[in-house]
Amino acid sequence: MLMIFGGVGALLLIVILTIYYQDSGNGAGKGGGGDPASTPPRTSSGVQPQPRMSSAKAGKTPGRPAPALTAATLSRVRELLQEAKAISNDGVRERTAGNNTKARAKQSEAKKKIDELKLLFADASEWQEEADMGDWEQPGAYVTLGKIWVEIARLQKKIRMSGGR
Repeated sequence: MLMIFGGVGALLLIVILTIYYQDSGNGAGKGGGGDPASTPPRTSSGVQPQPRMSSAKAGKTPGRPAPALTAATLSRVRELLQEAKAISNDGVRERTAGNNTKARAKQSEAKKKIDELKLLFADASEWQEEADMGDWEQPGAYVTLGKIWVEIARLQKKIRMSGGR
């Protein structure tokens, strides 16, 4: 009899902990939906505004100086990334409509945009990768570049998986 009550108690504890962690993980618990002041505002087009520049990252002294990376270059990178996303999304719409050859052509066009974008900051991305691996201190522009690079890599994979060559 004691083992039955112990088993029921343990099961009840597991259920309570599972519910607690699910509610605390997605923000649905404790007030329903999270703090509206902590969510960033959306623009009228529904796109999240991009941060201008990240703060610098502390670390070891760099082994070599960072190549120049201006805010104008980062702005151009963001523009090309948005263009590539739009072209890729057009390709997805074409594929959904059943136009596979047009879809592949759009994905290939988006890949060309990505290649153009990567040429803009080839030296800077090489330095940034080396700095990341060596735990070097990085200027804010390079921290921003690292965040943008994650978006580029995701889009590049999506394009490749959708037939972009």
